[in-house]
Amino acid sequence: MIASLYISSKTFIHNGIDTNPDVFKKLLELNGLIQKLKNTSDNIFYVNVNDLLTTRLLQDGATINDIISDSRKINRDVSTIFLLLFEVCKPVNLNFKDLLDYLTLEDEDNCNALVVFNQIGDVPQSKQVISNIMGWLQFRRYYLGKYPKTADYFIAEAGKYFEKLIIHPDNTRLPGLIIGNG
Repeated sequence: MIASLYISSKTFIHNGIDTNPDVFKKLLELNGLIQKLKNTSDNIFYVNVNDLLTTRLLQDGATINDIISDSRKINRDVSTIFLLLFEVCKPVNLNFKDLLDYLTLEDEDNCNALVVFNQIGDVPQSKQVISNIMGWLQFRRYYLGKYPKTADYFIAEAGKYFEKLIIHPDNTRLPGLIIGNG
């Protein structure tokens, strides 16, 4: 299943609570997620750069553009994280309303989600990926359970999202093993 993961202004918008170190920690976790997924073919990141640059990220009202322009605002590495994000993500020109419409589209081969620092109340939880590896694993596990397809597919995918799970290969050849609605 291909997951289209959208980064928008709602991804980074300051929640009114986080300190600058809290925001930096979330950015580092997002960086870890992007580093892990950037070379996979079944996770595609999208970003609306223009929308993103004007997003208020810090308590003092500093925007992402402010931070990129003046790396002293939070940490020098933050500029590098945003540059990686812009390099890895495919550009998309969706406003938030259109993005919400995209999030409703799914089938056994495709799913869509908004990557977020904090849960957004008016977006279904299953359509949000908390911007760290555990948040991504929870999202992918949910969709693997919802669309398990075949036994072979389920076992192959389960190995990606449950790293400590060991499934014997004979499980796909057992008579009567049915995965899904079958």
